[in-house]
Amino acid sequence: RESYNTDRINSVEESLAELDGRLGQVNERLDRVLDGIQLLSGVVERNQETANQNTEIVSQMQAFAEQTATTINHTALALHELQQNAASVQQVNEMANRVAAAVTEMQSQQTAALRAHEPMQTAPATPTQRPTAHQAGDANMSLGGRNRTLRKMDTKPPTFDGDIDGVKLNSFIFQFESYFAFKGYDLELDGVIVGLDLGQCVRKSAITWYETYMQRPDTIKTWSAMKYSL
Repeated sequence: RESYNTDRINSVEESLAELDGRLGQVNERLDRVLDGIQLLSGVVERNQETANQNTEIVSQMQAFAEQTATTINHTALALHELQQNAASVQQVNEMANRVAAAVTEMQSQQTAALRAHEPMQTAPATPTQRPTAHQAGDANMSLGGRNRTLRKMDTKPPTFDGDIDGVKLNSFIFQFESYFAFKGYDLELDGVIVGLDLGQCVRKSAITWYETYMQRPDTIKTWSAMKYSL
């Protein structure tokens, strides 16, 4: 009986030892599984971090794309506005050219109409001095080798005080040209003499402008150049 019990004890001990060995193997496998789970967790974390970074990059790219689209739209609007402004400037230039041509034609017609009412002279003379606005009657002058009769007017010449106002200046220029055209001057051929006669028509601050203009050596002393300066 003791031998039997000893055998049973030995058998149990062997079974326990075998169980311990198997438990050890199971523990090793569990350790490897845990290691694998930890590795997978690390991979998942890195993948999540990468996904977050990619999401941020995508968001930045979307924001950049939106900004680029907005810039393109603003540029297109600015370009369209510039094109409209260019067209408007061209229209204004064309209108200004038409107005200038109309004014020139009107002045030519007025000059021709004024000359049509001048009295005919059969024996023009050539005095050495040009007429003044305060003299009456008819006086003759030789201008540029051309003998012509210049009409004298009883009225005083128009005056301009230098207060540069668009309406006032245009009115003065019109009156000045009409006055001297009616006297018999050719505003282009006799431009120098007309420019000199401008001195009796300026007042106040305009006198300073006139004297400065006449004293400068680089200015053209003709009516057309002086009108352009005005």
